[in-house]
Amino acid sequence: MRKLLFLSPMIFTLVLLLVFYGIIIPSNGYGQRVSLSLSKNGFYPFQNSLYRSQYTPPFTPGSYTSTASQDLMLDAERTSGTSFGIAVSVTGRWSVLFQVDWATSALSSLNEPYAFSLDYVSTYPSHMPPRNVHIARSFDWPETTGDLKHLSFSLNALARFRIIQGLNLELSGGLTYFALKGETSSLGFSDFWLGGHDALFSSHYQLKFCFGPRGTLGGNLGLGIEMPMIRHIFIFAGVHLFLAPKIRIIPTLDEILNRKEILLIRTISEIESFMNLQPLELNPGRIQLHLGIRLRI
Repeated sequence: MRKLLFLSPMIFTLVLLLVFYGIIIPSNGYGQRVSLSLSKNGFYPFQNSLYRSQYTPPFTPGSYTSTASQDLMLDAERTSGTSFGIAVSVTGRWSVLFQVDWATSALSSLNEPYAFSLDYVSTYPSHMPPRNVHIARSFDWPETTGDLKHLSFSLNALARFRIIQGLNLELSGGLTYFALKGETSSLGFSDFWLGGHDALFSSHYQLKFCFGPRGTLGGNLGLGIEMPMIRHIFIFAGVHLFLAPKIRIIPTLDEILNRKEILLIRTISEIESFMNLQPLELNPGRIQLHLGIRLRI
């Protein structure tokens, strides 16, 4: 059900429009107008976080100690989005505004090297005393790639103030429900085993993972201007600040990207059981610039 939020945000706005027409307008007693707004936005996400993966890589057979660590940067790039709003006037100056916003940001960043270590006891050859083996390596890791989908629903109070004839100042603010989902690459995973004559073999996976959808409640403040074009049609522009607490999401592994390079491949569920993935933190906040048209009916 939650995934439907990202399939067609317009469905929710159309349903709300029917509610406004069928319930609010006939019963409000003001005879005021409804305005419908559609705008193209510049999205400037605040998302800039580090996801740290630390786990114990598996080793077969025997007793061992091992560690692996990785810092994966998740930076959302600025992008463009779309907004659709419905406002109902309750007085000459004040309106109640419902607005839905959606956009998709690319996730990208440079990453530090992936590092691992392995300690075990070798008993080969059998006529020699056991010996301790220590392996520690690191290697460069590819850049982060992926995307982050933004969806938000806002319920605002909107006030208009005439500056000069034909030019209005708009102030708005209220509550916003933010929902985020996405996918990105890549997490590292290492697997070790011994072959004949205690020859050490290893596989190093590159894993795509996904997260969400997950939501949180926050707020927004906006400032804009509005000018008439032709009868009932206005052009507007402005800026919105959206703020909310960070969202914590447990990621899930989705795909092995370098499958052809793996000798003895493990399943996704096996890898997840070894990695014990921790929550990642996402910031749903953003600055949003918008330019659009408005129809008053």
